[in-house]
Formats: sequence, structure tokens, C-alpha cells
Amino acid sequence: MTTLIELISNRFSALFSCFLLSFILFFIKLFTFSVFISFLLASGEKKENKVIKENIGYSVYKRRY
Repeated sequence: MTTLIELISNRFSALFSCFLLSFILFFIKLFTFSVFISFLLASGEKKENKVIKENIGYSVYKRRY
């Protein structure tokens, strides 16, 4: 039979490893989410810059002709 101290230490180590694993997974999710958000913001900025450049080009075209 196992003693009470061994049971408590086994449960504590299992709980600690589970907590550590969930902590690591949380940081991985946070990192991927932040990369995804920055990618979306970067693609949105590119679209806005393209629209601004098209509007500037159209205004220059209107002035010429």
C-alpha cells in the first residue's frame, strides 16, 4: 500500500504538470492570436493605402485632363 504522503505528492506533481501545460498552451494561443490580429491589421492598412493611392492618382488624373 502506498502511504498518504506518496499519494499527496503524486497528486501535487500531476496537478502541477497539468497547470504548467495549460499555462504553456495559454501563451501559445495568446501568441498566435496576437500574430493573427497583427496580420489582419497589416492587411487592412495595405488596403487603405491602396485606396488612398488610387484616390490621389484619380485626383491627379482629373487635374491633368
